[in-house]
Amino acid sequence: MEQTRGILTEDENLHLAKDPYKTAINTEEFIVKALKGPILAPFGGQVELSCQLSPPQSAQHMEIRWFRNRYTQPIYLYKEGKDLYGETTSRYVERTELLKDAIGEGKVTLRIFNVSVDDDGQYHCFFRNGDFSEEDITEVKVTATSSDIQIFMHPPNTKGLIMDCHSGGWFPQPQMEWRDSRGEVLLPTSKSHSQDRDKLFNMKMTLLLSDSHPGTVTCYLRNPLTGQEERISFVLSVPASDRLFALDAIWVEDVIVALWVLMVFITMLISLIYFTMKDRMQSERTEQISKVSSETVNRETTVKQGANPFDRANIHMFQFLRGDDNSDGEK
Repeated sequence: MEQTRGILTEDENLHLAKDPYKTAINTEEFIVKALKGPILAPFGGQVELSCQLSPPQSAQHMEIRWFRNRYTQPIYLYKEGKDLYGETTSRYVERTELLKDAIGEGKVTLRIFNVSVDDDGQYHCFFRNGDFSEEDITEVKVTATSSDIQIFMHPPNTKGLIMDCHSGGWFPQPQMEWRDSRGEVLLPTSKSHSQDRDKLFNMKMTLLLSDSHPGTVTCYLRNPLTGQEERISFVLSVPASDRLFALDAIWVEDVIVALWVLMVFITMLISLIYFTMKDRMQSERTEQISKVSSETVNRETTVKQGANPFDRANIHMFQFLRGDDNSDGEK
C-alpha cells in the first residue's frame, strides 16, 4: 500500500533513512481521508473540516495536528490526550476547536469560527501513531456576497449619459457586467476595484450611454465560487441619443451656473444690508451721545452764570453719574 508521509523533523528523517521499514513496527498502518474540497466557508461564519482514519480505529492515543503551510506552526494540536493550545498559532487559539465525539473510530473535526479572508487556502490533517504518520489535505474557499449595490447617474452632457455602479463586501473578486433590457452585455467605460481592511473587494464600474438605447440598464454581479448573483436596474425614460439629452445637458449646466451666481449675489446683498444697518445704528448712537453732552455743557454754563440751586444740584448729580470727580474742584 502506497503511503503519503507527513512532514517530519530532521531527527525523524535521519531515523527513517537508517531503517525505512521500521515505521510500521508495533503499529497498525492507516491512511487519512479528509473532505475533498474545495469547502466553501462564509465570511464571518464558521466552517468544519473533518478527517477520518481508514481502517477505522481509535485515535485517542495519537498525535493529531492541523496546520496550514508549516508543520511547525499548527493551528490545532492534540497530543497524549490533551489539547495543546500553547503550541498553536496565536490567531487561531480562540477561533478553533476540535470535535472529538467520534475519535474512538478515528474521526475528528476541526471547527473554525469567525472566518476571515486569511483563512482561505489549504489545511493539512496529520495523524501520528508512534513512528508511523499519515496526512491528507483539504482546501477551504472563503466567500462573501453583498446585496448592497448602488447606481449613480451623473448630469448628462454632450457626450451622453454617465452611470456608475458601486458595490462592496465581495470575496473573491466578483464578475461584474452592464446589461441592457435584452440581457446583452454593454461594454463598460472603466472598471476598477479595491480591498478594504478585511480584504473584501469593493467594485466600481462606469458606463457611458451615447447611442440610442432601450429603457432599462442593469448592473450585474456574480460570485464565481457560489454562483450567487446580485443586480440592480435603472430605467431610462429618454434614449441616450435623443435631442432632449443635449438640451437637458445645456439646461442643467446653465441652471448650475445660475444657482452659483444667485448664491453669490444673495450673500453680497445680505452683507451689504448688514454693514449698512450697522453703520446707521452706530451713527445714530454717536449723534445721541453728542446731543446729551451738548445739553450738559449748556446746563453747566447756566449754573455758573447764576442758575437756581435746584438746576445746579441736577448738574452735579449728572456729573457724579458720569464719573466726573473734579466737579467740586471747579467751584
